[in-house]
Amino acid sequence: MVWGIACLTECVARVACAFILPVATMVWLSTVLLLASIGVAIVASSFFSVPLEKLVVAEAGEFKERQ
Repeated sequence: MVWGIACLTECVARVACAFILPVATMVWLSTVLLLASIGVAIVASSFFSVPLEKLVVAEAGEFKERQ
């Protein structure tokens, strides 16, 4: 979900900037937008990995108890 939102936001920003800014600016700005969206997605998804890790550990513990 986080990566989908980040990629969609980057796409919308890129299209909007392509209509507003000159081509010479968009040449370098598109790379900056891509790298920024990847960075934001990495940081944002790390916040969701902690609860998921707890769920996996809990499920693994229940699986061990059943065997």
